[in-house]
Amino acid sequence: DQKYKSKNLCIQANPQWREQFDFNQYEDNHEQLQVEVCSKRGRKSEESWGMLKVDVLGLAHNERQFYTHVLNPGKGRLVFLI
Repeated sequence: DQKYKSKNLCIQANPQWREQFDFNQYEDNHEQLQVEVCSKRGRKSEESWGMLKVDVLGLAHNERQFYTHVLNPGKGRLVFLI
């Protein structure tokens, strides 16, 4: 039920976001972390560039995990640290 949207960047050739999000993980919650990258043009038009799900229950506590995920063809890649 926790959601966070990053800042919207102006149209750029190679956009990069350097943001930190804090989510709470509860022991009784078994949902996966869902990450989606969308492109927004104008006020209403939004296109999904790709999505991935991460099983956070399988991650070691207090250890960093690096992820990279290729988005839809020609849309780049998502690189992040949990």
